[in-house]
Amino acid sequence: MLKRWESAHANSVEGFAFFAAAVLLALHAGVERTKINGLMTMYSLARVAYATAYIGIETEKYSRVRGYFWWTGNTACITLMYLAGRKL
Repeated sequence: MLKRWESAHANSVEGFAFFAAAVLLALHAGVERTKINGLMTMYSLARVAYATAYIGIETEKYSRVRGYFWWTGNTACITLMYLAGRKL
């Protein structure tokens, strides 16, 4: 169980650079703050759900749920970058 906690934490740390870059790019480009806040909330909730799934799900049958949460977080970052690109 400790290994799962460590792995979930390491994955969150690795993904933070992508999130921070997406938020800073969106802020620099002048994307509406409400959109940025909404996507930041979506990312944060997805990461919490991902960590919970990573730690708690031990069966292969439900392990795909973890991937869905991971992609939800990444989709929020990609959307922030897309919105910033449209503004620039």
